[in-house]
Amino acid sequence: MKNALSSAPRAGKWDLSAISDGQRIGLRSHVELASESLSFVYRMTTFIHHNPLHEFEELPFFEAIRKASALLGGRISLDSDDWRELYFRGRIGRETLHSILRSEVSGIGAVGEAGG
Repeated sequence: MKNALSSAPRAGKWDLSAISDGQRIGLRSHVELASESLSFVYRMTTFIHHNPLHEFEELPFFEAIRKASALLGGRISLDSDDWRELYFRGRIGRETLHSILRSEVSGIGAVGEAGG
């Protein structure tokens, strides 16, 4: 059986005679669906010329991500389990963690010195 999509184009067009109307409709719907899932902000069927985050560019970074998260529904931080996993895999070092805890938590003293 001839494979229509692998045959060479004839006069600039593919020979699609071996594809049924049902297969053509199915392929078209898959392409349409895939093009929509590429962007959650805009449909890919429209021309995008504007940055959807433009209105946040003049804000301080953390204020901008809080506002953008509220508007667009994104997460601004990892879950606690994700942070723990990064620490256990060595992506976050012990000294880095201690340094951040010392700077963020007042009155904690020397973090980790007593217990190890």
